[in-house]
Amino acid sequence: MTKVQNGNGSRNMTLLWVRTDSIGDNILASSMLPEIKKRFPDHAITVLCQGHVAELYEHCPEIDGVITFDRAMAYANEAYRDELIERLRLLKPDIALNSVFSREPLTDILTIGSMATERIAFNGDLANGMTTQLRQTNNTLYTKLIYTCCQQRTEMYRHEEFLRGIGIDTTRDGLRPLLWLCGQDMAFADDFFKENALLPQDTIALFPWAKNHHNIYKAYAQVIGHFKGYNCVIVGGGDASEAAHLIRAELPYCHDLTGKTTLRQCAAIIGRCRLYLGCDSSGAHMASALGVANVVVLGGGHFGRFIPYSPLTTAVCLPLECYGCNWNCIYRSAHCVSDISPEAIVQAMKMTLSPTDGQLTRPRIVVDNTRGAGQFSDPGQRHCQPPSHRWRWSDSYLTSRDVEVINYLSPGPSHKVSGMQEGALPTIYAGDDSPLVSVLVSTYNSEGFMRECLEDLQGQTIAQGTEIIVVDAASTQDERAIVHEYQRQYHNITYVRTGTRIGVYEAWNIAVKIARGQYITTFSTNDRLRMDALELLAGHLNDNPNCMLVYGDSYLTEVPHQTFDNHHCCDIYRWPEFCYEDLLCNCLIGPHPMWRRGVHDDIGYFDARYKAIGDQDFWLRLGQRYEIHHIPEVTGLYWTTPDALSRKGQLPAHENLEIRLYHQQSYLNRLKQTVTVNNLFSKRPLYIWGAGQAGELTLNMLLNSNIHVDGLIDSDPNRCDKHLMGLAIHQPSHLQQLAQTSRRPFVVIASMYANQIRPFLLSLGLKDRQDFWTNIYTFWALKALTTKR
Repeated sequence: MTKVQNGNGSRNMTLLWVRTDSIGDNILASSMLPEIKKRFPDHAITVLCQGHVAELYEHCPEIDGVITFDRAMAYANEAYRDELIERLRLLKPDIALNSVFSREPLTDILTIGSMATERIAFNGDLANGMTTQLRQTNNTLYTKLIYTCCQQRTEMYRHEEFLRGIGIDTTRDGLRPLLWLCGQDMAFADDFFKENALLPQDTIALFPWAKNHHNIYKAYAQVIGHFKGYNCVIVGGGDASEAAHLIRAELPYCHDLTGKTTLRQCAAIIGRCRLYLGCDSSGAHMASALGVANVVVLGGGHFGRFIPYSPLTTAVCLPLECYGCNWNCIYRSAHCVSDISPEAIVQAMKMTLSPTDGQLTRPRIVVDNTRGAGQFSDPGQRHCQPPSHRWRWSDSYLTSRDVEVINYLSPGPSHKVSGMQEGALPTIYAGDDSPLVSVLVSTYNSEGFMRECLEDLQGQTIAQGTEIIVVDAASTQDERAIVHEYQRQYHNITYVRTGTRIGVYEAWNIAVKIARGQYITTFSTNDRLRMDALELLAGHLNDNPNCMLVYGDSYLTEVPHQTFDNHHCCDIYRWPEFCYEDLLCNCLIGPHPMWRRGVHDDIGYFDARYKAIGDQDFWLRLGQRYEIHHIPEVTGLYWTTPDALSRKGQLPAHENLEIRLYHQQSYLNRLKQTVTVNNLFSKRPLYIWGAGQAGELTLNMLLNSNIHVDGLIDSDPNRCDKHLMGLAIHQPSHLQQLAQTSRRPFVVIASMYANQIRPFLLSLGLKDRQDFWTNIYTFWALKALTTKR
């Protein structure tokens, strides 16, 4: 494309839009183009994309030209690559926008090589073959880098971040996938439907193939076979023809258009259908862009990042502990896709085809829970134990604000839990609305409190979104009669009675294993909650996707049978901001916490060996790996009876000592191991960030462990260029210089300002736990542990 001269002899401004990725990525990224055109109205926009993607842009009103290339040739053939770069330079772009978050070497070569006056890109991640060193080198060749949070985010969120980075605010309307068709494309679809006597409202588009072979699902014929009253059109490129042939062998009435349409014609066919079914690939993005309800088989490689973000989307998944592998699958078959049951997909389609399904405001995730705790095994490869009916939010791109989660458990025999009486556990059937919160209530000889307990829980502001699971640990009193009375009035109560007396933590484990809520909280029969406590705690988890557990403050009373609104307060638990090091020595988590159910998939259940304070062990295991938040709101009333298990006799003190010593020593061992592996074995320089009391404590601890320290870092100018215990104190720029050399530093943060230090280290290309340790910002728990052992 050559630049056009204005009437006054000056040339038009030109903007180069660099998208070297695939079809679906371009459909999602196209959402930015109308906003970019508004921001740069005097610029002609030229797209650089792969040849097979180009037709997506031919009818885009914001685009003035397209430059295409062959990706494989560009990587393999230097002469071809040089010729392509020369074409870009002849364009003389004023601005080049590389909006690909996961930059790859080719994207950088072409963007930088264009010699645009302004070259703008994400700092991004290292998911597409980019190395830290190469990224650092290339970063210096951009005129502007957009730094974002390094937490997992959806692709559409990244697009909004990029636009904000170039001065465009999208908060008012948000972004949605876009696709532009022409009249001929629509006519092709109309003619096909007429020739084959197809009615749009009775037609399903099936896209059975994917560029990434891990995403290919082979049981679509079983799914479609359940919908006898619908026609099916199989769409896709020529590479999907074999899969279409196999489907037609089972379902000969299906229409096969694979390899017989252009990209836009394929999209037009999808746009005429009632529903799209297929994998997480370009067809799903087309359906979302064209306003077609879609059911997507979703794998765990980069779970949730590229799913179409439309209220019309229902994804089906099988959560496994190996989610988040970036498709570096360790198995011969990607079980997270191939082992999804056809029945779960059928259930998702039935919901989507329901006449009452048109009022959705967010996508849905149907979680396939039919496998239970079965184990996958590939010969010669390590095992993967999938969670037992558990959804895993801990490393997800999605929060419960983004999607509605529906657990699918096929009708059939109950899944028995150890220690339960025959028939005690009710079967949970598909189609039940999943509650937001599961409240676990363990009872033994607390009949006098049971009615008050259930009244308190049913009085919560989000009672309609909760389930109450009462585990009766073989009580000798008649709690059962009270629970059954309330079950006749409320439909959110499950009652389980064990055959023998068990401890509270074993009872909680039983309840956790049958809980359906996204969030879990425990509740003592003799405690009481603020009326909106569950709403407040669940709302915090909704708003903070990285937080795995949240807790508030509590009123204390010595008088039983009181209410939160009317009680005699003898004291109050007001906790400081959460700090794991403090938790190592003190109980911080209040008596009414709430956590995400998915954490049990990673750290297990409560240790039933403990009888009095086993919850403290669980909080320490959780806090070791995940964020815990405290909110400065009183959420509950705690009865401080001396007969409580956590206070009675010598057992609580004995368990407390055992738990704290174990986790304190584990903490030190993890720090020493991390520092040793990342410093001594690879001969990397080790620095402590913080030259105050915490830094000195850390230095003593490392020196006592015979770990060499090269120096300290501090942003306080009054400390820089001085020495602490013979070691120089440097400015942060010292790390920046080291990070640009082959001697990549390892940093131990020993400062209360860790949250401000961490983004700086990430901007240098350093990785959490691999290049720096972020958990050292308070040292109350280490003061007694720094002596040489």
